[in-house]
Amino acid sequence: MAGLVLEPVEVTGPTRWRWLLRTEDGEALASHEVVVPEGDFEFGGFTDLYRWLRWQADPDRRVTSEAELTARVGDWIGRHLLGAEVMEVLLEEAPVIVRVPVPAALGFLPYRPWEIAAWQGQVLAREQVGFVFDLPDTRRRPRTAGQDQDGTPVRVLALFSLPTGEAPLGLRRERHALQQLIQDVGQGQQPRAVQLRVLQYGVTRDALQRAVDDRGGWDVLHVSGHAAAGTLVLEREDGAPDPIDAQELAELLVPMRRRLRLAVLADLWTGGPPVDAGSRDVTRRGQHPRRGTRIRSAGDRRAARGRACPAPRR
Repeated sequence: MAGLVLEPVEVTGPTRWRWLLRTEDGEALASHEVVVPEGDFEFGGFTDLYRWLRWQADPDRRVTSEAELTARVGDWIGRHLLGAEVMEVLLEEAPVIVRVPVPAALGFLPYRPWEIAAWQGQVLAREQVGFVFDLPDTRRRPRTAGQDQDGTPVRVLALFSLPTGEAPLGLRRERHALQQLIQDVGQGQQPRAVQLRVLQYGVTRDALQRAVDDRGGWDVLHVSGHAAAGTLVLEREDGAPDPIDAQELAELLVPMRRRLRLAVLADLWTGGPPVDAGSRDVTRRGQHPRRGTRIRSAGDRRAARGRACPAPRR
């Protein structure tokens, strides 16, 4: 089957639209009318899951309580926001990456926890259903003389890792930095279309490996998560912390080396090796990143604001 597209159509506002699930060839597979029930308890988890869990989880049993609440929000998303028909097709076609065109009125879509959506006990992330978003307002301007633009979108992989029970990071700030970076790429002197994939819930080693192995490759990597003594903390299947050191991370990221041009590492390597330790590990094994790749930390304010991101040359 051709790739899947989950397209919002008949959009009347941020709480009303219709999903059309189709193939890249245009064959309609499923649809769902969305009317977001903003008054529901679970709506808060949909809009800002980490903050919501921080306030709603039982502090005496935080890990278990957060897992229960996350599952509750996932069931709610599957039932109300994606719907039975769409969920059933997505689960039938798993493993699959679904492209989502994002209209300007629904610009929040890439930053919502779609991966935790569940139907009849099956969770999209666990069944290897992922989403890549075609972002709004990141389209090419008309070509001018001398410009070399082939129309290939800039592909951005963003990782936000917060294992169950960990203290919340400044994820809102980091998402804003990511949005600014994307805006600069999409609307700069050499504007390009942008495709974004966000990993932010259930970020296990396997989930990261599958995203890295995406055959389309990635131009930009944005990573934000807990770290200590040279380790990035990912998650296990049960949400528990899973520390990964620089060498292991480098090995996971090797498939990105040919296309990657910019890596932004935020809240990483506290008290440990420099931020480019992973890059040096890659280089020592002869797995050189693509020439011109930039590796920056959140301490570099230019990178944190998303500046100086070159349009990849083909």
